[in-house]
Amino acid sequence: MTNHSEITEATQAAHKAIDGVKSDVDTAREQASELMEEAAAHGWEGVAATMQQAIEALEAVTASLSSADDSLEAVLRSLGEITSKLSSGEVAQRLGNTARELHEIRSGVDTAAGSLNDAVNAAAQAEANALSAALQGVSDQFDGLRRILEDLKTKTDEEGQAAESWGN
Repeated sequence: MTNHSEITEATQAAHKAIDGVKSDVDTAREQASELMEEAAAHGWEGVAATMQQAIEALEAVTASLSSADDSLEAVLRSLGEITSKLSSGEVAQRLGNTARELHEIRSGVDTAAGSLNDAVNAAAQAEANALSAALQGVSDQFDGLRRILEDLKTKTDEEGQAAESWGN
C-alpha cells in the first residue's frame, strides 16, 4: 500500500534525478562547445558544424528537462495541498490530476531523450569519443529517471484508486 508521503518522496527523488541529468547535460554541452571551437580553429568546418548540432540538441534536452522539472515542482505544490481537511473524493481528484501531470512529464522526458539521441548521433558522426562516452552516461541516467517516474506514476495511481474507493 502506498501513502501520500511515499508519493511526495518519490516526486522529490524525480526532481533530484532531473537536476542531476541537467547538470551532466550542461557538462556535455560545454565539452561539445570546446570541441566545436577546437575544430573551428583547425578549419574543420564539417566537424565544427556537427558539434554545433550536438550543442543545439543538448540545449533542447535542457529545455525539455527544465519544463519537466517545473512541472514536478507544481506536482510537489499540489501534493502539499492534500490535507486532512479534504474529502477522499477531493484527494482522488487531486491525485488524478497529479497522475495526468506525471504522464505529461514523462512525455517531456521522452522528448528530451530524443534530443539526446540527436546529440549522441552528432558526437558519433564527428568521432568525438569522449563526448560520446559522456552522452552514454547521460543516456543511462535517463533510463533511471524513467524508472523513477514510472514508479511515481504507479504509486500515484494506487493512492488515487485507494482514495476513490475509500469507504465503499
